[in-house]
Amino acid sequence: MRPAERSRVVSGSARALTCGLLAFLSAVGVALTPGVAHASPPPDVVARVTDPDDALGDRAPEVEDALERLARDTDVRLYVVLVPTFDGMDGVDWANGSASASGLGVDDLLLAIATDEERHGLSADTSGVLGAADVERIRAAVSDPLREHDWPGAVLGAVDATRASVAGGPSTVTPRLVTGGALVLAAGAVALLATLLARRRTRRAGSSRAGRSESSDLPLADLERRADAALVAADDAVRARRATADELVAARHAIEQACALRLRLERLERLERLEQEPGRPTDPRDLLDQILGLCATAAAAVPAPQPLPRRDARTRGPALLDAVDVAAQDVLDRAGAARDTDATLGDTWPSDALAAVAENPLRAADLADTAQQDVDRARAEIAGKGPADIGRLLLAAQDAVTQAQVLLDAVADAGPDLAAARAGVERGVRALSTDAAHAARLDGGDPAVARAVAAAEATLADVAAASGTGPFDELTRLVDAEADLDAALSSRRDPPERSARANALLREVVAHVHRRLRAADAVVAAGPATGVAARTRLREASRLLDDVQEARSGDPATALLVARRADGLAAEGTRLAVQDVLTPPDVRQQADGSPVP
Repeated sequence: MRPAERSRVVSGSARALTCGLLAFLSAVGVALTPGVAHASPPPDVVARVTDPDDALGDRAPEVEDALERLARDTDVRLYVVLVPTFDGMDGVDWANGSASASGLGVDDLLLAIATDEERHGLSADTSGVLGAADVERIRAAVSDPLREHDWPGAVLGAVDATRASVAGGPSTVTPRLVTGGALVLAAGAVALLATLLARRRTRRAGSSRAGRSESSDLPLADLERRADAALVAADDAVRARRATADELVAARHAIEQACALRLRLERLERLERLEQEPGRPTDPRDLLDQILGLCATAAAAVPAPQPLPRRDARTRGPALLDAVDVAAQDVLDRAGAARDTDATLGDTWPSDALAAVAENPLRAADLADTAQQDVDRARAEIAGKGPADIGRLLLAAQDAVTQAQVLLDAVADAGPDLAAARAGVERGVRALSTDAAHAARLDGGDPAVARAVAAAEATLADVAAASGTGPFDELTRLVDAEADLDAALSSRRDPPERSARANALLREVVAHVHRRLRAADAVVAAGPATGVAARTRLREASRLLDDVQEARSGDPATALLVARRADGLAAEGTRLAVQDVLTPPDVRQQADGSPVP
């Protein structure tokens, strides 16, 4: 029987707003739609195992047998879905969407694993035989094998933990947070994307007339600053509303195209010289006009949420303000715990590895304080003690709390992501050591092989010296050295071996880029302090990951090159974002000396 709603405990990497904030959002009429709207929703599962890419390999029969025995012995059915990526969605939300679409019952579990992202989500109804503590036990059993890329081991761990939980009886622990299984299905966004692109083509046909007439009088530097400010504003709008906008697919496409154009502009010669040569194939004014148009398209696709109407403020306002106040207080409580987490991480990891989250607890607490101040001002207005716009104050408080939650979630994710990167480093050291020794024996006087071996040995020495850069950068260096060594030996390997090695490295790199982007997203989400240079690189890295998914089945070697490019952009974008946020506003500058927009 299809349940009306699955009462789930949040597991995996998911965290959400507190119940108070959920009540607030519901009261103001916002549809709760966790995760990112996507054109391809989670699948409707039928078989016990859904594994289109054969991630389980030759252990698939072992997994199938374990699942069958679990169902026979306990009456609990565990369904498993393995996919390369959750496409930007939270793992639990993805799993919940699949469970809801499949009509799973109260004693059915669904474990979703994104192999490229090293993430998972568990959908479970805690009103059945399993309680919140049981779900956490199952989640923990999945996490360790996942970090080792042991997908069959992760499923078997979930089976064993489920069996042990059922044998121990239902848990009496109250779930930390219960949410509905609502998902935004972006089927309509595809049509919207086509419409918006058609409009853009229509506008672009006349851009040399209408667009140019508006901007032709502006000095080029002013036009560039206007385009950069528009890009920052549109990027913030898309990031802030990604969980509720059906039009996200169209907005994301427009922003990514704008960022690609902005990067292209960086690669051109100095703008002043190009302006003096109007006959050049690429006119910077055309690029800037296109960026402005794309930013307008993105902003229009995700309209700003509307504040509570004034006519409803005094009747509904008090309850809404109370809900936001509770949520803000929860942030303050979590910020204290996050400070302890940061301190613990600091005992294990170098400061460079923690730069993206080091200030998050303090910034989250400041945002919560701001939200409570807005609540107090709105309450004063309701009491007739001062002029204030209650609806806008509520909206501002909601935004502040949401930003704070993102910052604190990043602190909680930092430890597992760093541990996963460290596991990747250890795998990389073992693989590169073996391959470099093998290549040295095969050298045969080939200078390309000799150079690759020397570079690999130097990389291994640097990583062994623990230079303090942290596992993210160490893993990138190991992957680069391994890929260069493979390229030098490619003529000595047959096509199947070259393809297999490229696919193995590709899985490592894609998971690594996803970890980098998760860390960077929290930095950018904190507000407009992050400049254009960081945003363009992060967006381009995300776009390139989509290209990797399309290319990997037919040409893994090319897909690996694209993934390595995405890794470099994600690393540079994260560094620039942290630098922007930590730099005082009055001294922030772009590379050309102009202020960060």
